[in-house]
Amino acid sequence: MAIYKAGIVHGRFQPFHKGHLNYVLAALDCFDDLVIGITDPEPIAIVEEIMDNDHHLPFANLFTYYERLEMIHESLLDTVKLAEFQKIKIVPFPIHHMDRWHFYLPTEATHLVYVRDSWDREKADRFESMGYDVILIDWFAQTQITDISGTMVREMMQKGDDRFYNHIPDGTRRTIEKYGLLSRLQAMPKP
Repeated sequence: MAIYKAGIVHGRFQPFHKGHLNYVLAALDCFDDLVIGITDPEPIAIVEEIMDNDHHLPFANLFTYYERLEMIHESLLDTVKLAEFQKIKIVPFPIHHMDRWHFYLPTEATHLVYVRDSWDREKADRFESMGYDVILIDWFAQTQITDISGTMVREMMQKGDDRFYNHIPDGTRRTIEKYGLLSRLQAMPKP
């Protein structure tokens, strides 16, 4: 039984991995309706943030908005029942442009933010400053996944380390294969 009416989760999902999937599944338990915001939908609109490490660099943003949407869509189709899937909307979310949020996100929704670092805390503060309710959750305590990140998965992919498949849902794997994303990543210069 959901605790809240409408919720929002967000991420770059570069790529959508099993930690992200657990984040979305946890949110489905909390909300009647769920919006998944894919941040940085347009590479030209990405802003460097002091607390956000290297997430603004091209290597960290290899996958297009549409490819990430398909990774999420396919992974959720494999994982959740149709009734749960129908509760989900996937939207672009220009995280660095607070003045645009109301165009993409329901203003009455609650943000579920997994806190892993100072950038996550900063985003939660920005959501609150814009009038959103926020629920903070310790990522490591809740997901039981401490050894996975999009950076780690991308690095494994670029090195040709097939163990990256252990860290992504089948829907993400199918999307990577469908669009030849592994070849694209391996052709990029190393960061």
